[in-house]
Amino acid sequence: MQKAVQSENTLSTHPLITELRQRRKQLSEKLLVVTEEARHIRDTINPSILDMYDKHFRAAEIALQRKTLEAAEVGRREELFRIKLERGEKLTERMIEVVNTMVDREFARIHKRLREVFDMKKNEQEKSAHKRIKQAEEEGEVARMYREVVKKLHPDVASASDSSSSTVQDLGSRNQAPNADFEKFWQNAQEAYKTKNDRQMRSIYEIVCLTEEKDDFTDILSAEEYLRGEISRLARRVHSEETKLKNMKTSEPYTLRDNIKNGQWREQETNRLAENLTQKERDIARSKVFLESISAGQWSQQEKLTKTQFFNDDFMENTYFSAR
Repeated sequence: MQKAVQSENTLSTHPLITELRQRRKQLSEKLLVVTEEARHIRDTINPSILDMYDKHFRAAEIALQRKTLEAAEVGRREELFRIKLERGEKLTERMIEVVNTMVDREFARIHKRLREVFDMKKNEQEKSAHKRIKQAEEEGEVARMYREVVKKLHPDVASASDSSSSTVQDLGSRNQAPNADFEKFWQNAQEAYKTKNDRQMRSIYEIVCLTEEKDDFTDILSAEEYLRGEISRLARRVHSEETKLKNMKTSEPYTLRDNIKNGQWREQETNRLAENLTQKERDIARSKVFLESISAGQWSQQEKLTKTQFFNDDFMENTYFSAR
């Protein structure tokens, strides 16, 4: 008994173990700071910038993206026809139909994935969002991590963690926090679970559930090995989250946060969008001249029929700022 007490006291006061525990604590705190900053940018700053940008440029951006997508499609048709001509193939009505069908299939995925950004009504957007949330819920990873976090923050409700999420949340709101981490993590955990935010929940899970104090070591070496493994794992997580944060800060819309308030910049942006739109229209016209010249009008009629059906079935546009 005396030996066990001495061993425990030795581990808790050993300089190396103390240093390793301090490094692990610093990494845990840094991980929390980085993920919180990323969450604030994602959920507060970027939406605010996008709202302001949309107020000034949404109509112009939508028009430009429509033309960009049209230019890409007609340019792809031109490219395929040129390849066939270079191979010495004969352009027949059947070949024109095959090429147009091929291009439609290539672009169908883009149209379908981004349709809601510009064309869906609010209730359709909510329905689509609900479907994604349900799918994430069915996969269960976010829910699993949430239950583990609840158990750590509220050990007294562990038995209720397999109940419905509302039951766990009610218990959490009624009970007094069992430890000092409660206030720091509870609200963020609730938000991550509600929105099925895998990244946010995983960061909380990493800190709350995987970074634990172990006191059952039998010697300095086993304690050192465990703590160094924890430090290595946390360092990788911090590096990964810092990289993601850096990418957020060097990408639109975040990089527009100062410019968007500047009237001169807004005028320049308006002119830039107009110039790009004009260039896309030129690209489309050039491609169409070529297509008309090689197909004796057959391409024009086929393209018109294909596009009308395509737009009726699944119309959507390319987007700005990575699908908003």
